[in-house]
Amino acid sequence: ATADLEQMSQELHKLFAVDYAGKGKLTAEGLLQPKEDNSGRQLDLRGAISGFELLHQGKTVVPAHDFGLQGHVAATGLSFRQWRLEQLALDTTFWPGRIVLTAKNDQPAVQSSPLVLHASANLDLAKTIVLGRALEVPLPPGQWQGDLALAADATLEYDQTILHNLAATVQGLQWQTGGDPLKQSSLVLALDKSAAAGNNEKM
Repeated sequence: ATADLEQMSQELHKLFAVDYAGKGKLTAEGLLQPKEDNSGRQLDLRGAISGFELLHQGKTVVPAHDFGLQGHVAATGLSFRQWRLEQLALDTTFWPGRIVLTAKNDQPAVQSSPLVLHASANLDLAKTIVLGRALEVPLPPGQWQGDLALAADATLEYDQTILHNLAATVQGLQWQTGGDPLKQSSLVLALDKSAAAGNNEKM
């Protein structure tokens, strides 16, 4: 399938008051087929937007670039109502960098079985801040620069998400709100709940 995002945005604006608009040529393809063991279905997705540009109130927020998305979803169950997520993998490349998300259910046949989540990202910090502010995400003031790497592991159970560990590393960090910039060659922030629990058990 192919589509022109500018035309889609124009049609959308006729129906809704939206401050955002996109430009670029969208191409997408997907393949839905039975799993190898016939216990469910799996879907493979591939999408791309050439020359993708994001505008807010007519002003360019994200300059033209090539956006890419690959995905894989596997579910157990022979009908839509019976489907239970077994595996998920999403790999996105866009203006600030790359984000990868995976989820796995080791016991999809069990209704209450948890999902094990892992996320990682490698992003340009300055571009990420610009995009976040354009999307009205609350962020600290000033100008930021650096290479940001993120990694997180969590478990999704029922209606709650349990964070096990989170690590963020910024190489070549610079922050300036006026005057001389604050510079740090490397900044590491980490949260490891499993290590904390292990230390508590030893006490």
